[in-house]
Amino acid sequence: MAPQKPPCFFFSYARKDHSPWLVRFFRELKERVAQKGQLDDQEGEVSFRDVDDIEPGMDWGTALQDALARCLTMVSVYTPWYFGRPYCGKEFRVLLDRQAVTYDTDGSARNSEKIVPVLWESMPDLKVQGLPPAVTKYVQWEPAAHRGLYAERGLRMLRVQKRAGAYSDILEELAGILILRAKQAPLPPLATPPSLGSTQNAFEKPNDSVNPEEFGPGFLLLVYLAGSPLEVPQARAERYGTGHPGAWRPFSIPNQDGLHPFVREAAAGLGFRRFREPSYDFGSAQVPAKILEDLCEATSRNVVAALVLDPWFPQSQRGKEILATILADDRWRGGLIVPVDAADQATLDLLPLVEPSWQVPEARLPSVTAVTARGTMESFQGSLVTLLTELRRRVTAGGDVPNPPTGSGPTSPPRLRSPGKKRD
Repeated sequence: MAPQKPPCFFFSYARKDHSPWLVRFFRELKERVAQKGQLDDQEGEVSFRDVDDIEPGMDWGTALQDALARCLTMVSVYTPWYFGRPYCGKEFRVLLDRQAVTYDTDGSARNSEKIVPVLWESMPDLKVQGLPPAVTKYVQWEPAAHRGLYAERGLRMLRVQKRAGAYSDILEELAGILILRAKQAPLPPLATPPSLGSTQNAFEKPNDSVNPEEFGPGFLLLVYLAGSPLEVPQARAERYGTGHPGAWRPFSIPNQDGLHPFVREAAAGLGFRRFREPSYDFGSAQVPAKILEDLCEATSRNVVAALVLDPWFPQSQRGKEILATILADDRWRGGLIVPVDAADQATLDLLPLVEPSWQVPEARLPSVTAVTARGTMESFQGSLVTLLTELRRRVTAGGDVPNPPTGSGPTSPPRLRSPGKKRD
C-alpha cells in the first residue's frame, strides 16, 4: 500500500547509471534529508526510488505514477544516459507540469524550483555531447562550496576519487536545499496520478522525436571489464581505484589517475563526439545480461562498441565466465583491447594462463576483433586508435548509408544476424 505522506524528493535517474556509487549517494542523501528535516522514513516522508519503494506484488507503473503525483521535489541525476531515456524525460515533464512553468521560444522552462539537478557526470562531459537539453536551461542548482570542482568533475568522480570533504559539503548543502524547497509553497498532490504512457518526454525537441545525431558511428560505447582491489591478488591491489573499473592503472607510469582519461583522449582525437562508459556491479548475477544489453543496443543503432579488458579480470572463475558469455553472443559486434605494460613482469607471467580466455570464437571473428596491446601507454593508445578506426569503418560499411558525413552515420540497424532488441 502506498504511503500517505508525500516524499520530500523523488529520485529520478537512468537505470543504465545504476551502480554501487549511485546507490551510496542516494542512501547518504536520504539519511541527511531525514536527519535535517526530522522526517520519518517509515512513513514515506523522505524519498522515493523505484527499486527501494515498490514492494513485491505492487504494480510498478501505478506506484511510480503515484509517487510522481505526490512528491514535493525531484532530484534529477544528470548524465548522458539520463537525457537519452524517454521515461526520465517523462518524469521530468510531470514535475514541470505540476509547477505550471512557462516556456521560452527555445523550449527552456522557467519558474521551476522543485526540480533539483545533480551533476553526476561533469559539465564538460555533458557539453561535449550537446547536453543538457534546452528545457533545463533555467532548471539549475549549484553548491555554494566547491562550485568549480563540482562542475569540472561531477559528483560521481568526487566520490570515487575520495574527495570526502568536497563530496560531504555538497551532499549536506543538497539535503538542505531539498528540505527548503519542499517546505516553501509545497506542491499540492495531483488528484489523478499522471499516465506516463501519454506524457510527453521533456527532453525531446519539438516535432523532432528522434535526433539523427544521437546514434551512429559518431557515438562510442566503452565497456571496461576490470576487477576490484578485492578480486585480485594483494600484490596487485595498489593498481586499482575504488570506483569506475576504468580507474585501474595497468601502466605504472604515467596514468596515476586511471586508464579511462587516456582512453577518452584517444576517442576524442578520432572525432567521437559522444561516448559513454557505463558502470556495472560485477558482483551481480545479472551483469553479463546488462553488458550484453548495452552491446546489443549499440549494434542495433550503429554505435561503435569496444571492450577494454584488464588481463587480471579472467584470472577469477567469475571473470572468465562473464567474458566467455559476452564473446560467445552473436548479437553484437565490436572490438576488445587488452592493455599490458611491457615492464610489468607479474602480468607478463600471467598472460599464458589467461590469454586463451579472450580468444574470439572462430564463428565470431568477422564481428569481433581482439587486440593484446603490449608495450607502453603510448603504444596502447596507438593500438586503440587503430582498433577504433577499423571498428568505425565496419559500422559505416555495415549500415544502410555507405558514405555518411564525418562524425555521423546510419541510424537504422546494420545487416547483421540478431542485432539485438532496442530499448527506450
